[in-house]
Amino acid sequence: MYIPDRHKRGLARQAFFAVLAVVLVVIFLSLRPHKIPFPHVPDIPAHIPFDRTPKWDPETNVTAFSKEGMVASDSRYCSQMGIGILRRGGNAADAAVTTCLCIGATDTMFSSGIGGGAFITALKKGLGAISIDAREMAPMAAHVNMFEGREHYSQYGGLAAGIPGELKGLWTLHKLHGSKNLAWEDLVLPVADLVDNGWKIDVRLAFALKTQLSAFKYFRKDWDFVFKSGTNQLLEEGDLMRRPALAKTLRYVAEQGASVFYDPNDYIARSLAAKVQEYEGILTPEDFGKYEVVVEDAIKLSNFTNNNLTVFSANGASSGLALVTGLSILDQFDSFEKTDYTPVGTHRMIEVMKWMASTRSYLGDGGYYNTNKTQLQERRQRYSKFLSKEYIQSVKEKINDNFTNPWENYDPAYEPNDPHGTSSLSVVDKGGNAVTLTTTVNLLFGSCVHDPNTGVIMNNEMDDFSVPHTRNAFGLSPSVYNYIEPYKRPLSSSAQSIVVNSKGNVELVIGAAGGSRITTAILQGIVRTFIQGKNITNVIANPRIHHQLLPDNIFFERPVSDVLIKELEGKGHTVELISPMTAMNAIRVTSEGMWGQGDWWRKFGVAVGA
Repeated sequence: MYIPDRHKRGLARQAFFAVLAVVLVVIFLSLRPHKIPFPHVPDIPAHIPFDRTPKWDPETNVTAFSKEGMVASDSRYCSQMGIGILRRGGNAADAAVTTCLCIGATDTMFSSGIGGGAFITALKKGLGAISIDAREMAPMAAHVNMFEGREHYSQYGGLAAGIPGELKGLWTLHKLHGSKNLAWEDLVLPVADLVDNGWKIDVRLAFALKTQLSAFKYFRKDWDFVFKSGTNQLLEEGDLMRRPALAKTLRYVAEQGASVFYDPNDYIARSLAAKVQEYEGILTPEDFGKYEVVVEDAIKLSNFTNNNLTVFSANGASSGLALVTGLSILDQFDSFEKTDYTPVGTHRMIEVMKWMASTRSYLGDGGYYNTNKTQLQERRQRYSKFLSKEYIQSVKEKINDNFTNPWENYDPAYEPNDPHGTSSLSVVDKGGNAVTLTTTVNLLFGSCVHDPNTGVIMNNEMDDFSVPHTRNAFGLSPSVYNYIEPYKRPLSSSAQSIVVNSKGNVELVIGAAGGSRITTAILQGIVRTFIQGKNITNVIANPRIHHQLLPDNIFFERPVSDVLIKELEGKGHTVELISPMTAMNAIRVTSEGMWGQGDWWRKFGVAVGA
């Protein structure tokens, strides 16, 4: 068939443009930025971002001694900054404010900060002990099914963020227990100056940055301060890090008071809410205006051991009640091994930990704005049960030295979730005042939502609520007492405690980080101090154990003897060896002075004396 030349030329032209279009599409696709995948939660916990080794025979030169005052925290220079406050005439509450702001702004920013929340147990000589619940609250628009079909949104992005509470908690501590010798701005400005001028980052922060690199890439435009200038290369150990935006916020808060952080008409709340909403969050400026801390008497256990000690622990949406229940059960035994890690003593400790986990499964926040009298009364009755002598004695009688039981026998409400990354600090001053504080943004760098305008890293505390029919980031199932409700606080494992003698003098101040392992770590720390008679160095350095009922395993930090493992397996226990999962600090006080110990062996924590 004859085809005219002009038609041939037309066909050729069409073919040319078709090929050209394909080539242009290929070039466009190759040049177009690839969509960065949604980040996965790292296996490394936020409270301790690398492997360290507990010790049975630790070096003693990392224990501080003083007669004038002591600060123990995760950071040497933050502890030193707290001591500086004591030397300027401040007291334990004043020093705790500065130390807390420092650890949340510098090398341990990955686990705490003013974008998160805190629990504070504080004792002022002559006034008794209080508990300040500055835990984050769910926004007004939050509801029980908000993560259905998008469960990963509880871990990263704006939907994961609750209303921050730490700053208002610190402000309340300053107002109620502060020395009055130093103004609020005297406590805040030193931290603002530090982060403005910059500091050389240490191995912990450098490691945490690398661990969360995929999230920083996903939220890249907001995280310039963690990268080397003009590059996509993360800062490394020894590099100078500066946070000028956070310094500006801290200076504003120092001058105007903490209330400006929560003012819905001020720039901080408006900026943070806008940034959270940019990443599909529901937090509003008005939510900030609704935030309130809860101040209560601390949970109290009287007549502990034959020395008539009193233990004060965290109240509110914490696990202080579970700790006090565990100590009460242990105190029912006529004798307890003075040597650590004996078969019977360890078995008893594990059984008590399992009952503590059961207790914790019944705990949950009542809701600050809750007006349901029936619901609140039921909560009071539930809590009272675990403090009653009848309940404690009935549990003690169920513990058999020869065998353990299936988890169902411990009567859990179940199942609890597992709060994650935290940081802690402890302070004692020469006047006998004490503060122990637990602070958190939850997972590593919280929700990874950073507001470049304010310098605040937002928490992802919504993941600590229970989600119906859904296991959370650490694989645990929900508890009906911890479902999401507007302005409700998620349950925490915080149980920081102060122990005083019969004369009311402080003998131990202790706090820990490590999610659901916090409560059992503090239990073991108190037992090692007052029942086994260990010095503070060994209390903190020695390997620890943990049981949370489900999974039904004993978790042992190495090193532990094969003989002990076989003895426990013979009683029906399942044993799992793990790397360190908690970081604890404490201050031991005697008539001779104060011995302070940070968890050097797990998190490079350091105590500093005045």
